[in-house]
Amino acid sequence: MKRIVAALSLFMMLAGVGGVLLKVNSNVARASDVAAVSARVETHILEDELRTITNKMWAIEDRWTGEFFKRHERYPENLIELLASMPQEHRDTYRELEKRKAAVEAKLKKLRGD
Repeated sequence: MKRIVAALSLFMMLAGVGGVLLKVNSNVARASDVAAVSARVETHILEDELRTITNKMWAIEDRWTGEFFKRHERYPENLIELLASMPQEHRDTYRELEKRKAAVEAKLKKLRGD
């Protein structure tokens, strides 16, 4: 009788430990899940940065298109003409934004696997 009780006690203990381990395993994030979420967050951050850079570029274009129109009474035919009419510091800012935009686009392309 003692052997049966001992065997049942051992079985119940192993079942309890197994249940706890299964519960812990289901609650712990798996590395693949964390990597997937991390990639989605990184993509979102880069998309936001790209949107911000693009908006800054558009703001510069809008401002200097208005200035161009005031001086020449016409709109610039292309971006090159617009950039040539800007002061050097604004042109440099715009060129830096272009470089940053290209770098962010490259990171996004790599992250998406394109």
